[in-house]
Amino acid sequence: MYSIGIIAVAASLKNIMEIAPQMQEQCNVTFLTYTSNDNLVYIYQQNVNQFDALLFGGSYTYNILLERVGSISKPCAFFNIADRDYYRVIAQLAIQEPGVDFSRVFFDQPDQPVDLEPVLGKKGLSIVEEIDPSVTFGDYWNQGLNRYRELWQSGQADWIVSRFGSMEEQLQKEGIRYKLLLPSKESMLDTFYGLLLRLQEKAPRGGATGIGLLRPHSSSERQLEDLAMAAEQASRQMGGVFLVYRHGHHVELTVSAPTLWEATRQYTSSRLLPFLKKRLDFPFAIGWGCAEDVIAAHRGASRALKNALSQPVSSAFLVTEDAYLIGPLAEERTGAPTAVQRPQELMYRLPARYVHQLAEAFEGKKEVVLCAQEMGEILNLTTRSAARILSQLADAGSAVTANKRGMSQRGRPVKYYRLDLEALG
Repeated sequence: MYSIGIIAVAASLKNIMEIAPQMQEQCNVTFLTYTSNDNLVYIYQQNVNQFDALLFGGSYTYNILLERVGSISKPCAFFNIADRDYYRVIAQLAIQEPGVDFSRVFFDQPDQPVDLEPVLGKKGLSIVEEIDPSVTFGDYWNQGLNRYRELWQSGQADWIVSRFGSMEEQLQKEGIRYKLLLPSKESMLDTFYGLLLRLQEKAPRGGATGIGLLRPHSSSERQLEDLAMAAEQASRQMGGVFLVYRHGHHVELTVSAPTLWEATRQYTSSRLLPFLKKRLDFPFAIGWGCAEDVIAAHRGASRALKNALSQPVSSAFLVTEDAYLIGPLAEERTGAPTAVQRPQELMYRLPARYVHQLAEAFEGKKEVVLCAQEMGEILNLTTRSAARILSQLADAGSAVTANKRGMSQRGRPVKYYRLDLEALG
């Protein structure tokens, strides 16, 4: 089980603790609080070697540490603030302060663009200026506090919405009315699962590659640029799991096979699809391909993209390393796995080369009885891939569970299946 250290100020840590149970189900988690920038560096240096990865309470904590130590030696991520978190604070203010004038509410500039106009109209908001690249992050904390004071003392702002959790005590001391802009449970879990996927990606679980091809239904250059930008935002919010770049008339994503398996909840749903739909006002298609080499993965992604483009609405399809076409993938709107109804004609057709290999391995036999591990050895697949094939064949009625049972090396029962090779061929 992986070990992850979470470093944050007390105000942020209190918020992060709300997802502690979900995190502790997946790995060992240690919470570390820092009180100053010098203390942050000390805590990092004293504890970094104890963990497989690090999570920071926010972008400020991450950037301060990066500025002070130069580089971070372990895989890491920071809890970011998404647009839904801004909307949540707006809703809280509207309920707690009926009639609040949002043109007199000061919002910190988000790390990623957030469109507040659909919620607040065109009246406008006071938004903090972009960070001056020449200003160190340590100075930016002081710059931000001085800006809060200026707006409050001059009467220009009735509320300050700050993403500096470390500033809470100072704001209280100076009597400035404020709300902390903290990431929601959903946003934090997205970041946590993204980091966990990156750790799992490093484990020795095969060298297969995942390729994603994204394309608008139209050939609009503007839409293609918007799609590329939204894909970049999605990757950042999910922990940097995709490599994103423009390639001709589509956007291409590269990801490891284990990460694609986890990110699509075992090839059943798409986290990327609803994220992009929320940000784009035009239909688009996503095609995923997974294979042992990049060329084959790209070929599978092209096939999946073609099927996705044939749909009247935005959709995602996937071609697995076993040459199965799955789709359309369900839209994952929560952290829970989502069931999907796949068209029967797209499922469970065993590739001819697999039938041939099985026939050679069981020469002269009409029926074969085998388990996932045995099938994986014959077809040169992972046991997990073979188990998925057998399960899909069983669901389609092309395989039945055999009475034969065995035990794995860990003492668990092993399921055997009976296949009719003539029927499969």
